[in-house]
Amino acid sequence: MRRFLTAAFLVAIVGTSGACASTDDTATPGASAGTSSAAAPSKTPSIDVAANTKDICARSEALIKEDEVREVGRQVGLIIAARQQKNADAEAKAKVAIRAKTDSWAKDLGVMQQEAADPALKAALGTLITALTTLGKDEYLAGFKSAADAAKLEATLTTATDAMTKVCG
Repeated sequence: MRRFLTAAFLVAIVGTSGACASTDDTATPGASAGTSSAAAPSKTPSIDVAANTKDICARSEALIKEDEVREVGRQVGLIIAARQQKNADAEAKAKVAIRAKTDSWAKDLGVMQQEAADPALKAALGTLITALTTLGKDEYLAGFKSAADAAKLEATLTTATDAMTKVCG
């Protein structure tokens, strides 16, 4: 899954830009009171797990566009520059931009996670959502003080992209 791997390019972007959900597993057919368990299976559609996985992998890959990844990396670089210049307004604006994008990705991926039939894909999407949510948190962003801190970003994203690559290829 090449486009997910481009997320690792954030590391290089930070270096050049810097200033130097929960899943809903409630499906239990025929478990509600007053219904016949014989009728439930006929109403439960069979899911083609391979097709579902292929669809969600393609949609998740298309969601995270390379130019948006670069922009998030640029914003991390702006945070570093703002800290070095002691410019709290610029730092705050960059954090808002990062959070807006990572929250948007996490929300859309959360929908896909709910739709995923394969438990491994659900888990991989959960790992990616966690990484993106972490990236938007002030506590996480506080650790970026110089371009040398880009390794933290690489570690966060590599774990998430590796999980998706294992499932989606």
